Amino acid sequence: MGKIIKVYIEEKINRPKDQVFHYLADLNGYSDWLPKKGFFRGTKQTSTGIPKKGTEFIDYTIFGRFTGEITEFEPPVKIAFGQRLKIFGILIMESRPAYELQSTKKGTKVLHSGEAELFGLAKLYYPRAKKLAERERRRTVRGLKAAMEN
Repeated sequence: MGKIIKVYIEEKINRPKDQVFHYLADLNGYSDWLPKKGFFRGTKQTSTGIPKKGTEFIDYTIFGRFTGEITEFEPPVKIAFGQRLKIFGILIMESRPAYELQSTKKGTKVLHSGEAELFGLAKLYYPRAKKLAERERRRTVRGLKAAMEN
């Protein structure tokens, strides 16, 4: 069992939830709106077809490539992902970000949860990894908001 990090963020975006969901489901589009500085460097869908449950992708980060897939896909309400980071074949971290969308009078309330589990020697970096996870999850949600409202 690894050491678990949990992050919760709530944000309002002045766009309808179907548009917000579309941005979140467009894996190849993440590189267009993810902040250029920070942990994430881009995302690429690796399986063919339109995004759905089971769609595979790679997240490029400063630490390496996370391989992942969409684990929940309920348009336009919820999308969740499961990702793994291995270095030299050794599992270092699993990440499980999810987005739940609720309509509001002025747009969409985004409820973002992120859970990461550290394994092996990576558990020694828990305090630093927790701060990094909180900062990067916030940066991701702010990037989504900025891209959609500008």
